[in-house]
Amino acid sequence: MRNHHIVITLGVGLALCFAFASLYIEQSQRTTVLTLERAIAKQEQRLTTLAELTAQNRADAVAEVIIRDCSPDSRRQFEQLLNNLANLTATELDDISRLFDACGGFFAERKAVIVARLEREFEVYNEYVSLLTALEPAAVSEYPVLTWQSLVDFERERGDLLSEQVDIQGEIIVILQTGVPDPDVLEAKLVRAQQVSNRVAELNTTIADIRQSLYAI
Repeated sequence: MRNHHIVITLGVGLALCFAFASLYIEQSQRTTVLTLERAIAKQEQRLTTLAELTAQNRADAVAEVIIRDCSPDSRRQFEQLLNNLANLTATELDDISRLFDACGGFFAERKAVIVARLEREFEVYNEYVSLLTALEPAAVSEYPVLTWQSLVDFERERGDLLSEQVDIQGEIIVILQTGVPDPDVLEAKLVRAQQVSNRVAELNTTIADIRQSLYAI
């Protein structure tokens, strides 16, 4: 009889221990879930800010420190010469070649910095969502991970194309500086430049639509 009482007591004790352990695990998991939800919300804010910056081809303080433009006077002169590239004299071609090194790649380089940061912040966001859905599988439908992934992919493509545009501009300047440019080579560069420009225009529309869909969520 005494042994039976001991067994019952042990059983009750184990049941209580199990109940307390389960309650602790549940509370701990809920705390983790709340922490992840807050972290995801902050990441979404960072992603939105960076998406706006890259959409407007602007920069924040970090990018401004990393990438610096040429002087305002040089920028104005460069843009004027670039807009009249087909009609430049030999002296003006020398001027734009010199200015190209300082001014030509600024906007594409700044875009690349912001896009790289957008990619990194998305990786963090995706990791947080993965951790959350491991604890609460139903939460996967609450976060537009695939939509953000599409935005990042298209922004990366647009950034690469803008860099290619800069390269083509530099190559065309070099070709024109020869004084007797090969028409076939020049035509090929101009055709590719137009293809890149058309694709960038398509991406501008696509990216704008994706941003609007994200803001509507």
